[in-house]
Amino acid sequence: MMQSELAELLGVSQYTVSVALSGKGRVSEKVRKRILAAAKEYGYRPNKLAAGLRGAKTQTVGIIWNFIDMWAGDTIIALNTLHH
Repeated sequence: MMQSELAELLGVSQYTVSVALSGKGRVSEKVRKRILAAAKEYGYRPNKLAAGLRGAKTQTVGIIWNFIDMWAGDTIIALNTLHH
């Protein structure tokens, strides 16, 4: 579930949901508790990639790997790298 979906479900703005979930900014305690309860009930999890894009820091690493010969061991090395 995304913040926008949670906001629509609760009849509040996405900004209000964002403020309530972050704990920063001004939202009444009643609204904050309602949003936090709904987030828990519906299994809301923050999207760290989306948050990182807003702040220009995703904390992710991309790998571009040119597989020349899949039998030379490149495939095994790449797959093992992805699982760690």
